[in-house]
Amino acid sequence: MKSATIIVLLAIIAVAFADVWSYCDPKQTGYILQLESVTLTPSPPASGKPFNVKLKGKNSAAVAAPTAHVHVDYAGVALFDGDVNLCDAPGVKCPLAAGPVSLDITQTIPDIAPPGGPYTGQIRATDGGKVLSCINFNFEMQ
Repeated sequence: MKSATIIVLLAIIAVAFADVWSYCDPKQTGYILQLESVTLTPSPPASGKPFNVKLKGKNSAAVAAPTAHVHVDYAGVALFDGDVNLCDAPGVKCPLAAGPVSLDITQTIPDIAPPGGPYTGQIRATDGGKVLSCINFNFEMQ
């Protein structure tokens, strides 16, 4: 499970760069979680080094047990494709109440994460079949 959490955090890195992520639905139709800001330190991330991701947003409804389907490619080769329980991610305490959401997650990127890229993929977060949010991403690793 730890490796899946790390892959999710690698995918979240992409959100920190406004020019390399986008909502799956440009109109953001029906998304319960609306992201307002994402900050990554350091930027860009480096393999083998710790990084911190701060996410701020707003849930339009309470979220009991969020899960994410995550797909990550590196240079066109699938690295991960699976479901992850977001309540198991460091810094996440479930359930998440409706209203402002603030997550502060620090993790070390494994040494095996290759530098360069592109890293591309999608994160689709759901709760009991309801779509919380969905993003596509594309980023490079230092």
